[in-house]
Amino acid sequence: MSGSGGYDYEYADRERSRRQARRGELAELDARCMAVRRVLRRLGAAAEVPDELETPGADADSDRLQAAVDRARVIVERAERRAAERQTDRLLSRIAERGDDHRTRRPSGRRTASGAAGRAPGGAAERTGVVFTGADPDRARRSALDRAAQVLAREGGRCDPEHADRIDASLAEIGAARTAEAARLGLARLEAEVTSSVRARAEREEAAVVHARLAALTDELPAEQGRVLRAELDAAHRSADRAALDAVGGRVEEATAAYEAERIPERVAAATAAALDAIGCDVGAEFTAVLARDGEAVAALGADWPGADRPGAQGADRYWLLVRHDRAARRISTAVVRNPDAPADAAADAAAQRSFCARRDDVRAHLDSADVTVVGEAWIEPGARPVPAAPAVPAGRSERTVAGKRTGRTSRARTTEELRARERELPS
Repeated sequence: MSGSGGYDYEYADRERSRRQARRGELAELDARCMAVRRVLRRLGAAAEVPDELETPGADADSDRLQAAVDRARVIVERAERRAAERQTDRLLSRIAERGDDHRTRRPSGRRTASGAAGRAPGGAAERTGVVFTGADPDRARRSALDRAAQVLAREGGRCDPEHADRIDASLAEIGAARTAEAARLGLARLEAEVTSSVRARAEREEAAVVHARLAALTDELPAEQGRVLRAELDAAHRSADRAALDAVGGRVEEATAAYEAERIPERVAAATAAALDAIGCDVGAEFTAVLARDGEAVAALGADWPGADRPGAQGADRYWLLVRHDRAARRISTAVVRNPDAPADAAADAAAQRSFCARRDDVRAHLDSADVTVVGEAWIEPGARPVPAAPAVPAGRSERTVAGKRTGRTSRARTTEELRARERELPS
C-alpha cells in the first residue's frame, strides 16, 4: 500500500438517470392522456375527460417523480379503458341501428385499449363461420354483420375516432347488401377500414409519445441549445413525418449525451474533493474547479496525520496529496508530495504515505457513494519511491502559515517543467 497509485472508475449519475427516466415516463403518459382526452371529447364524454397530470418541479427527486408516474399511470389507463369501452359500444350500436340488436353484445374476449385478448393472429380478421358461397342474401348479410360485430368488439376501441364515418359507411354497405357477394365485399371493406384505422391511430400516438420523451430531454440541455432543438423537434412532429422526427430525435439524444459527458469531469472532481475532505484532507476552495479544468490539483494532508508535527512542518501543510484525473483513461491517480519548505525526512515521508494508505478504502467508499464506481486499483509500496517536494504553491492550494497567523489565497501558474516533474511521480 502507498500514497502513490490510483483508482480506475466508471461514472454513472444513478439518481440523475432515474430522474431522467421518470420524467420521460411522465412525458409519455402526458401524451397518452392528451390523446385519450381527445377521444373522450369526440365521443361526447366530456365528464369523463381526465384532468391534466401532475408535473413535479425541477427539484423533485426520483422517488417523488416515481410516485407521480404511478398516479398518472392509474389515471391514464383508467381513462383509456373507459374510452375504448365507449368507442366499442358506439360502433356496435351502429349494427343495432340496422335491426340486428341481438348481435350487439360484446364478446367476453373483446380487445381493450391496453389488452390483447381475443385478437386475431397478426391483426387479421378470421372468417370462420362466415357464410357466403351458395348462401341466400339475408343469410350472407347476417353472417357478415355477425363477423363485423366480432371485429369491432375486439378492435373498435383502438380505432381512430376520425375514421368512425368510414367504418359506419362499411357497416351500412353490409346492411344494405342484396347479394352474398355484396355482403362479402362490405365485410372486406370494413376489415380493411378497421385495420387502417387502428394502424393510423397507433402510429400517431406512438409519434406523440416519442415527441414527448424527446422534448423532455431538451429541457435538460443548455437553454439556447435546448430551444433550437425543441423548435426543430416540434416542427418535425407537426409535419407527421416520422423519419424527420427520428432524425431530429437522434440529434437530441446525441446532444444530451455530449452535454452529460462534458459535465463528468466536474462531477468526478467534486466527488474526489468530497472523498478527500471526508478523510481529513484540506482540499481548499479551488480544488474542485482546478481538478475539473486542468485534470490536476493538490490537497493538504490532515494536521493530525503522522508526520505533520515533525520539525520544520508547516502546520497541516507538511504533506500534500497530488491528484490527477485522466479523463480518457477514467483514472484518478494520487501521490504524496512534501511541502518544499519542509526538510526531507524519510521516516516522516513513509509515515505520511502509510497514513494516506490507511484511508484509501474510505476514499473508495466515498467515491462509490457519489456514483464514481471504482473498478480497479494499483498502488506502490510506501518507501518504494521518495516523496518529492512539490512546487512552492501548486495550483489549487492556498498559501498559508501555521494556525493563528495570516492566511491568504493565491494562485500561481504552473510551469511545464513543474507539471512534468509531478507527473513522473505518479504511476502510469
